Formats: sequence, structure tokens, C-alpha cells
Amino acid sequence: MKRSWGVALLLVCSVLAQTRCTTPDPAWNRLFSRRQGWSGADGAYSVALPGGDLGWLFSDTFVGRVDASGRRDPRSRFLHNSWARTGARGARFAEIALLQARPGHWYWVYAPTLDEDGRGWLFVGEFTSAPGAAGFDFRQTGTALAALDWSGPSPRLGRPVSLPFFTSGAEGVVHYGASAVRDGEFLYVWGTRDRKGVKSARLARVPAQHPQNPSAWRFWTGTAWGERAADAVEFPGETANEFSVYRHPKRGGWRWLDQVGRSIRLRRAPRPEGPWSDPVVVAETPAEQGGAWSYNAKAHPELSDGRGLLITYNSNAFPPQQVMQHADLYRPRCLRLTRDPWDG
Repeated sequence: MKRSWGVALLLVCSVLAQTRCTTPDPAWNRLFSRRQGWSGADGAYSVALPGGDLGWLFSDTFVGRVDASGRRDPRSRFLHNSWARTGARGARFAEIALLQARPGHWYWVYAPTLDEDGRGWLFVGEFTSAPGAAGFDFRQTGTALAALDWSGPSPRLGRPVSLPFFTSGAEGVVHYGASAVRDGEFLYVWGTRDRKGVKSARLARVPAQHPQNPSAWRFWTGTAWGERAADAVEFPGETANEFSVYRHPKRGGWRWLDQVGRSIRLRRAPRPEGPWSDPVVVAETPAEQGGAWSYNAKAHPELSDGRGLLITYNSNAFPPQQVMQHADLYRPRCLRLTRDPWDG
């Protein structure tokens, strides 16, 4: 009966998507559609800063002019990560990389966490070039964790420390840091396994004061917190490479927002380890046209207000020359969740 109810709710909210569940957010879409300096990126993780501003962390980023026709200047610089700060006094988009890796490698930004004093942690993936189609000619070689200090105007990072839980082989790529939440004394960290493009999730936790200590990590086995990463249970169903897990700001409990294909979905649970409900589709991104596609939707509970929860998803295009000819194809898209499926 419970499962039938969940399926029915999924179908209802799927039909209502983009009408009663979500609506575009014009102000945030305008903010990310830029013609000078920072002119587009993916990633788009966010974190609340002391004083009420919001910090944004991006992965692959273009910096340069965009002309009146929407064409990106061919002299634009390409950064593998960047940041921005938004608030009541406006927005500042950085035009230099947040973090540099050793030669031949680069860092991809994953989940940040900050305490109220503006200090916390940032998960990053280390990547290098590899044979593949244009735009997909890379592979991940590791996962690292860096101390993050955003108590001042701009973020400062400590030296990334590699985590031993990254694996790559016939069973797929396992990486931790897709989402992370501080809850009490623990930092909960969601990982993914990417096996031939199909992603599944798993969960770890570590004392929040010592996340760089591998021996302190514990992994959810389905019944207990075990010491071995190999015993981590995979949550049922497919997910994305990047997603958001967060506490519901009013009702308590937990929400998990991700994107599979064009479907942006929510789950709920009483605890980080579950049990998690079936996914409810709250939005469908536009159908792919002209080589464009969408991916890696995220929730931004720091911007949950009377208008609803802010959701971003990434947009991109193939072949890569498309985002040079049409700059607006490559930037975060913004929606508002105007109706939580479980609010009745």
C-alpha cells in the first residue's frame, strides 16, 4: 500500500511539474547569464556564509566577453574551478581558479560544508586527461578533502588531502563527496559509484572535527556503521554524479534532490541513512535540442524562503564548440520548488 501511494504521488507530481511543483526563477537566471568576466560554469554547489551571504563553488568555468549575439570571445580563459559570492550588496564572480592541481591534473569541485564561523571543508575530485570523445576526454584519479575558510570576503583553501576511499576498476568508480551535511557531531558524506554511466549512492559518516582522518570514517552497511568502505551498502535506484541531501527547513526530516535524465526528483527520509522514499518527480528539464542537455540538479536550502526552495541544474551542449557559439547554453538554470510533495 505504501509503495502504491508513492508511485501515485510520483505520477501526480510529474504531471504537475513546471506548473504547481516548480517555476523558473527569473532573477537568479539573469544573475547567471553574464556577458563579461565569469560567463558560465557547471557544478554550482552553494553554502551559507557568515553575515547572510551565499558562497557558490563551480567546476569548469569560462572567463571572457560574450558579444551581443551571444557568441563567446575565442580568447576566453577556461578554469577548472571558480567561485562567487552573492548577497544583499550584489554579486562578485571570481575570475581566477579557486584551486590548482599538479601539472596535467585538475580539481573538480564537490560538496562544501561550513560551520557558523565560516570554516569547514570542501570535497574535490582530482582529474586528468584520458582518451575519449571531445568534451569527455578525462578520467577521475582520486578524491581529496581540503579545509575551507570563508570567514572573510573570499574563500581560502588548505592543501587537499587525498582520501583512500576512491577506487576505480571493473566495478566502476567510487567517490565520496557528492553531498555532505554537518549534523551534530558528525559529518555525513554521500558517495557515488559510476559504473558505465549509471550512478548509485552510498553513505559514510565521520566526526565533524576530524574528517581528514581516514581511520575515523564509518560506512552505512544497511544495519550499522561499519569500518570497511567495501561493506557500504548501495541505496536502491539510480542517482546522479552530483546531488543534494539536506534537512527540511520547517518540517524536519531529510530530503534528497537529484536528477536522472531530464527528471528532477525528491526523496524523503527520517534519518540520513533512511529508509528513503521512492523518488517524486518535481520538474522535467526542457527536451534536448541542438546538442544541449541538462544534468546534476541541486537544492539550495540556504535560499529557501516564501517563494520556495531554489533549485539549479547545469546545462551544456555537444559538440563543445556549441558553448562557444552560444554562451548561454553553458550556465546554471534556476527553478523554485513552490510545493513540497509532502506538504499536503
